[in-house]
Amino acid sequence: MQGLECTNKTKEDMKRQWITIMALGIGIWGISGCTNHPSESETFAIVNVEEKEQVFDLQTLSPDAHTVVLETTDSSLVAFTNRIYADNDYYLIGSNQAIFFFDKKGRFHHAIQRRGEGPEEYLTIADFAVDKSNKQIWIWDMRKSRLTCYDYKGAFLREIKIGFWCTNLQWLDASHILLYSGNQITPEVNACKFSVVNLQTGEVERHFYPIAPNKAEFLHLMGGSHLSQTGGETFFAENFNDTIYRISATECVPAYYLDFGNAKIPVSLLAGRYKDIMDFHQKVTVGNYAFGISSLYALPDKIWLAYLDHGTDKYLCLDRETKTSTPFSKLTDTSLFQEGAFDISEYEISFYADEGQLFMLASNALYLEHQDKLKDEALKKVVGSLQIDSNPVLRVYQGEKDEL
Repeated sequence: MQGLECTNKTKEDMKRQWITIMALGIGIWGISGCTNHPSESETFAIVNVEEKEQVFDLQTLSPDAHTVVLETTDSSLVAFTNRIYADNDYYLIGSNQAIFFFDKKGRFHHAIQRRGEGPEEYLTIADFAVDKSNKQIWIWDMRKSRLTCYDYKGAFLREIKIGFWCTNLQWLDASHILLYSGNQITPEVNACKFSVVNLQTGEVERHFYPIAPNKAEFLHLMGGSHLSQTGGETFFAENFNDTIYRISATECVPAYYLDFGNAKIPVSLLAGRYKDIMDFHQKVTVGNYAFGISSLYALPDKIWLAYLDHGTDKYLCLDRETKTSTPFSKLTDTSLFQEGAFDISEYEISFYADEGQLFMLASNALYLEHQDKLKDEALKKVVGSLQIDSNPVLRVYQGEKDEL
């Protein structure tokens, strides 16, 4: 690849060329073992992130937003949600211990709770994927290092032993599941971020996107939604990386680069050597940086991102058509509340996406403290019977529906 040339390029052209070199150096990887295959023909969008944040009105996402009050029983208490899926009949809400099925009115139906040491059980649910066509659920048990498949009723169907560290998974198609290992190398087994499991053979078909040796020494983080799918496209992002990638069973290529301007982390910091994640964190927090993307949720026309900026939890709504972004740490919903802007950290607001829908969960304090501002009188009455530790209220924003 040729270096940068001092020609009459515009400032934007120069920036794009430099970002292209950086993105190619970081993340275009093919399927031949862990060999990189850079391709300068790949195009991606540069999205400038404004320093001035706004109060985001969730009502602008969808005119069809509605609220689902999840039933609270001794058997249906939801905590530490990691994913939400929606099919024709149910909302499937996963925690690290169980997967709960609620109907579209919020009534609890049943849960898959097979936690234990037995051969047909799991110790923990790090992540899970849903095969809606066959009504099956694939659970990634990080402690047992295996994929376990159940039907919707919780009956054990099969398992696939993996044998190396992974944190997240993504359903790709009827034959493949993608596993994400972060920066954790399993010696003599796997040295790549991604592995593709063939569900027909029950074998790992390939590994790709090599893990940088220096990052394998310290950059290990848990949590966050790193993979999200919409309309047949799968997107990927990870901590301390400002690029969103399109990913398939064969490659990972840049799709959007978030330009945080003066707040972006210098490449020299990421290329350094550190004793552990705390050593790195101590050095990186000295600067006034935006810490890349901690979670992403893909919608047909938008990508929803979470990131840490100058020590503040923020979200960013990226418009895929205009390639513009709206950063915010406070939000409102003028279709739900008469007034008010609410802090996402104070009310523990989190988002999830599936089937062209964006789901919002928040502490019940959001509704209890602002009950008098709710527009829906029926919802006011329901909120009046909520407890702070009741199941959270699910807010659903229906966008364009993805094809199954």
